[in-house]
Amino acid sequence: MDALAILLSEFRDEEDFNKFLETNNLGYLAEYYNGHVTWSCQDGTQDQSDLYLRTELEPIKLIGEGYFAEVHKFKHKSSGKEYAMKKLKSKFKNNLVYKRRFAREIKILEKLQGHTNIISIEEPIYDERDKVYSYLMPYIKENLFNYIQKNNNTLSEKLRIDIFYQVIKAIGYAHSLNILHRDLSPRNILIENGNVFVSDFGLGKDFSRLNTRGYSTVEGYGAYPYIAPEQIKQLDNASEQSDIYSLGRLLYFILTGREPVHNYIGVDKFYSLIVTATSEEPNHRHANTTIFEEEFNKIAMQSQTNISKTVR
Repeated sequence: MDALAILLSEFRDEEDFNKFLETNNLGYLAEYYNGHVTWSCQDGTQDQSDLYLRTELEPIKLIGEGYFAEVHKFKHKSSGKEYAMKKLKSKFKNNLVYKRRFAREIKILEKLQGHTNIISIEEPIYDERDKVYSYLMPYIKENLFNYIQKNNNTLSEKLRIDIFYQVIKAIGYAHSLNILHRDLSPRNILIENGNVFVSDFGLGKDFSRLNTRGYSTVEGYGAYPYIAPEQIKQLDNASEQSDIYSLGRLLYFILTGREPVHNYIGVDKFYSLIVTATSEEPNHRHANTTIFEEEFNKIAMQSQTNISKTVR
């Protein structure tokens, strides 16, 4: 913008300069008065002037990676605030399938913004010309897997129930918008001060808008202990029941601190719920997340009542 303001001084008047901007399809109009330039967007132009965070971001370190993307930690120089930047790996910048997958993740997260338990994103960039594919999100140090492993001996059942409740609210919200996660696991859930944030919608599927042809043949079908059998065979087979399967497996991990197996020992009153959710046949599972959540809440409320009686 500063460079354009300097260029403005080379023109006879504001009208000539605006003609120059329009002819060159830069997307902006200028108003010059008393030495001050005010910018406005032409119709159809997305204002990029607020993409200021990246100019002051200092790279810290690589903090995680999946098959097609990696996450780096950054620090904002002026504010000291820490961010995580997820970006497509360099080796996939010319891979149409993975570029589309990354673009799809951005679109899905933008659609889900505003929910308390879904990670927020800032400054998404999908730039074909410069081959930049990334977005910023708050830096949250710990994922649920590490948190449970580290605190498993001290976590109360009440806290474990609250953690899972936040997860199911997030997934239920996504499903209400016809969005599947398809990669739900404790490593794709972040936690900070008891607040849970579901992230990594890289395998997410938006039935209402996005064309998913071609995605079932690429690497990355989800975290193996948590993905439904039908999804292992083919990613496009995933349905709402596939996410419910993952929720059942995740509940087992949260309650016990152990990676899910099929004998589900040590979950007591939640046993029947988990067994139904993780049935091999999708049509034997809960019909939707609303029904699953209702059953979970009934058991959780009874559990808390029993705990209260014990304390007395």
